[in-house]
Amino acid sequence: MLYYVLTPAKLDRIDWNTNYKKRQKIVSLAKQNKLNNIGGYLYAIPDSLALSPSCKGKMISIEKQKDTLITITFYTDRGLIDHYSGFVYTNDPTDMENFEERLKEGGNDTKMEKNWYFIHE
Repeated sequence: MLYYVLTPAKLDRIDWNTNYKKRQKIVSLAKQNKLNNIGGYLYAIPDSLALSPSCKGKMISIEKQKDTLITITFYTDRGLIDHYSGFVYTNDPTDMENFEERLKEGGNDTKMEKNWYFIHE
C-alpha cells in the first residue's frame, strides 16, 4: 500500500503548479492597472481567474513603487493578526534583495523561480 502524506509544503507546491498560469495573467493585469481596487493595497481577482481551491480568497495585495516596480502577494493563509503565507511576485530590486536575505537565513520561505517567492510572514 502506498501512503502519501500531503504536507503543507506539498500542498503549496500543488497550488503553485495548479494556479501558475492564472497568477501570471493576474500579474499582467496588475501591471496594466486593470484590476479592481477594493481598498488600500487590496485588489479583487477577476472571477474568470479565480484560484483554486476557492477557499484561498479572491483578493491580492499590490504595492507599486514608481511606474514599473510592483510587488503582488497572493495569499494562501491570511492568518490572524500578524501572520500570513503566500506566493509573492516582485520585480522590485529592494524587495527581491530582502527576500533573498530571508532565504539565506533559513526557515520556510522558498524561491519558486525568477521574481517569485513563497513567503511565511
